Amino acid sequence: MTNLKVVTGYVPIAGHPRTPQEYGALGEKIFAEFAARGVVPITAFYETLAECWLWKYVHSLKHPTTHSPGDNPEKNSLAYHCVQHQKFAWLLKAAIKDPKPDVFVWVD
Repeated sequence: MTNLKVVTGYVPIAGHPRTPQEYGALGEKIFAEFAARGVVPITAFYETLAECWLWKYVHSLKHPTTHSPGDNPEKNSLAYHCVQHQKFAWLLKAAIKDPKPDVFVWVD
């Protein structure tokens, strides 16, 4: 049997169209679904934007930085892009914290 670890994370973004409460409700729903199917453990990271590696990097630059708003400018902010890139760091943190699983699965 495969030793599985589910990993997820959340960073609140001011002005994002979906509220922290909405994300919390969605998270609770999916955690309940996983638990009902015996999929545990789940590692969840809750951090601030200031803790995201890309946010720190962009704000350390000496020149102004822009981002692509893509097809949804209301959502696709610089903060949003930084959170998207944070997912890889969270997977790495989960693997360092618990190297026993054979497979790490990211769940949004």
